[in-house]
Amino acid sequence: MKYNYCSYSVRDFNKFWFVILPFRLVSDLVKIYFFLIRFRNNTIIHYIAGSGFATYRTLLVSLFAKILSIPLVLDARGNSLNKFAEGNERTPLLISWKLILGFSKSILVQQRSTHRSLRDQFGKKVIHHPNPIKKRQSNRKNEILQSGEIKIVFVGYCYEKKGVFDLVEGCNMASGNDIKIELSLIGQEEHSFLAYLNDFKSNPNLIIKRFGKQNFDFVQRKLCENDIFIFPSFHPGEGHPNIINEAISAELALITTKVGTITEFLSDEKCYFIEQHSAEDIADKIQYVLKNPIEAKEKANEALRYLKLNFSENVVYGELFKIYNNIIRH
Repeated sequence: MKYNYCSYSVRDFNKFWFVILPFRLVSDLVKIYFFLIRFRNNTIIHYIAGSGFATYRTLLVSLFAKILSIPLVLDARGNSLNKFAEGNERTPLLISWKLILGFSKSILVQQRSTHRSLRDQFGKKVIHHPNPIKKRQSNRKNEILQSGEIKIVFVGYCYEKKGVFDLVEGCNMASGNDIKIELSLIGQEEHSFLAYLNDFKSNPNLIIKRFGKQNFDFVQRKLCENDIFIFPSFHPGEGHPNIINEAISAELALITTKVGTITEFLSDEKCYFIEQHSAEDIADKIQYVLKNPIEAKEKANEALRYLKLNFSENVVYGELFKIYNNIIRH
């Protein structure tokens, strides 16, 4: 199999994004069209689809594929197809998705509930396709929750709907006379969160380390240096965050909101759930984990066992190659 990659633009967090949007759309479509012309003899297009206004770009790309007679595998990340599957999509987008799905040879979705709903409408070409986790040796040197100072990490774009304000406040509340916390934040900081942190006065037992945007290898090393991964997100576009898989692979105890597809693969036996928008709940769960380290380790181990069984590269990519082969044969 030969793999050729073509990127498209993504929306930046800019209050004038709607002014830039038409220029992005035209630029992306021109680039993608000529890319497809160049590689039209390749067998398959595997297209990562977005939602919202990005749906119209996906529609035009799927139309290109139809005109050029190139089979299209539509890979719908996150919750991009949820509204359509639930029948709650606005009419222009509803029509667009119907055309896109009709043009596609296979439709890959992350959420099991969306998979079930779409399979009833579009048949066997709708396939459950979760995020895989790479097989690699863990760099962890020590078990979690061994030292007196608890190390907590968050990885992701640091803005309000990822719950990072609640995370900082919760860690500050949890740290006290006999609890010392080191909180590591890895990811680009949105301007309001950056200003908040610059002015934040933590209590003496909380140390905040800000690493900014980092590469994959740096993130993997840092995950293995921590005890707990906290994911307080209420981001509306959350699907199956791959960073959750990576945190589990690093054997971290996991504290998370019930956002996106998380409850489809995590349960109370594998993690600790928290309410959205609740610094108090974050603080309570941190203190509970510190008082019950054996339980926290058991949950982390159970999550790791489940991850290896269901989300290993061999399992996920093995199914994907089967999809490719079926398309080639027909």
